Amino acid sequence: MNRRQNMIIDVGLAIVAFLFLFPPWYTVSRGSYVHARIPHGYHFLLSPPCCSPHIDFARCLVSIGVVCFMALLACLEFKETHHEENAR
Repeated sequence: MNRRQNMIIDVGLAIVAFLFLFPPWYTVSRGSYVHARIPHGYHFLLSPPCCSPHIDFARCLVSIGVVCFMALLACLEFKETHHEENAR
């Protein structure tokens, strides 16, 4: 693993840590016939928004999955082959 790949992994882990610290929240609005999920955006984990909030784990996992996938693609892009290392 080269220096660029290590930096990409470090940045990816930092973004995932922030996504865990600031998860997406929602509340459930209960009408007579319809229940609606109302998103409340991203808030700090220890200070959730008012009105009985819940963490939206599906949106959180999608965000983390996208970050991990992009970090993997970036690591593959900056992969050095043995032929390039011998040429230097």
